[in-house]
Amino acid sequence: MAKTPTLEPRALKDRSGWYVLLTWPSGADEQINGFAAEAEAQTWIEHESQAWITKRQSPLPTDPNQLAKRIVDIATDADN
Repeated sequence: MAKTPTLEPRALKDRSGWYVLLTWPSGADEQINGFAAEAEAQTWIEHESQAWITKRQSPLPTDPNQLAKRIVDIATDADN
């Protein structure tokens, strides 16, 4: 089993855009939407995915205000 997530650009079934399929080492899949073209998804993988993965893997804060901000950040990232 891979220790790092795998990332693969894929076309939406209706061909209206692209997404990145991220497969975590556990085998769980996550779909990252919002790409107009394969090249855009590939560029995100090459230049932005590592920061996104690092942010997702960081532990949640214990301070309630920081936790609330982190939840909003995660929810906002899920939309992109």
